[in-house]
Amino acid sequence: MNRDAFWDAITGLVAMPAHLRFTGWAELELREPAAAAVLRDQLEKYAQTAADFTVAYDRRHRTP
Repeated sequence: MNRDAFWDAITGLVAMPAHLRFTGWAELELREPAAAAVLRDQLEKYAQTAADFTVAYDRRHRTP
């Protein structure tokens, strides 16, 4: 839950893909709403700075 460390990671420590898709996003929001909000905020901020990056949040629940 260190948003500064996550920001540092996605902006310089790791190579980000051009497209990132989360499946089961609704489940994460239910289980960890604060963490999901931080993650979404950081990725949306990153998307504004990286012209070729998109992120999608698939809200369908995972099937076992």
